[in-house]
Amino acid sequence: MRQNMCNNLKKNLICWVSYIELSNKLGKTDVNRDAEDIIMEILNILKEYKLENLNDKYGKKNFPGIDLGDENKKIGVQVTSENNTTKFIESYRKIYENEYIPNNKLIGDIFSEKILFVILTNSKIVNPNKDTLAKLNEVSRKRFKKSDLITVGMLVEEIEQQYTKDYSKFKKIYDLMQREFDNLPQIIDDKEVIEEFIPCFRRPALITLFEYEMNLINFEKAITDTIEALNTGKYNTRENTLIKQIHRVDDISDHRIKKRMISIINQLINLRQVYKSLVKEREIIIDGDVGADYLYYQVSSKASEKMNKLRQQILDEFNKLHHEDKIMMMHSYEIKNEGDER
Repeated sequence: MRQNMCNNLKKNLICWVSYIELSNKLGKTDVNRDAEDIIMEILNILKEYKLENLNDKYGKKNFPGIDLGDENKKIGVQVTSENNTTKFIESYRKIYENEYIPNNKLIGDIFSEKILFVILTNSKIVNPNKDTLAKLNEVSRKRFKKSDLITVGMLVEEIEQQYTKDYSKFKKIYDLMQREFDNLPQIIDDKEVIEEFIPCFRRPALITLFEYEMNLINFEKAITDTIEALNTGKYNTRENTLIKQIHRVDDISDHRIKKRMISIINQLINLRQVYKSLVKEREIIIDGDVGADYLYYQVSSKASEKMNKLRQQILDEFNKLHHEDKIMMMHSYEIKNEGDER
């Protein structure tokens, strides 16, 4: 899922940049204005800046030297489709020739921390020769660094890294791109996925106090069915009739939530194994077969205590992941209309 989302993001950004390059060649430069706002939003999310569009702020068609600015962090950004050193030299020259409107200071002194160049091109960054580098150092007052040049490819790489480093940032940028490029597939909301799992944990096999469990012969299958539902999305009755198709744990986007759900599945697997061990040790005794007219169960206090404790731990962990009413263990006679689904 992650790879699919990242590939779609990359494809759409590359197509967007190609569209900007073609539009500029045809003299349709209005696309640059929209590009400035999109880049501004991406950088504000990705780097936690508070950039403003200076062209809008001061009612200028072309603010001198830069397009975006964060006055608090003293960061200026030039968004350009021109991938050449002439553009960089021209931008530095303008910020040290023009005064900043509010306080009559030079633009270069107001945005003194860094001047970034976001280059809207699919080609590689130009590598300035020795003479050009000397000129850049002169006009930038030795501020120019090659690391201040950012291509869309570099942005895509940094956005992809956020999937595991800070998923909330990744999702915000992905949602932004989805609004701009409507052919991006929609991200599944993790909250909705978790809410779909709730019935799996409200099954009697997980919420009935073990000493009141009246259907032990189907207990192991009920736990197996729960594990299968979480892993495959097939939520079945004990007769293997599909109740509904739900999302799978693999559909969870946030790696931290997914990791916790995988841990819960492992706890369910352990619960099943403990149950089988208790049966083998005769702490749980089942006399009779499925479909028999009469079944006899005997459960030791050791088995009840262990099974209740393990299931309560599972419910506690799952309850931390959703905001619905907490799932609690209860006596068998408190369960209404759920007995057939185990």
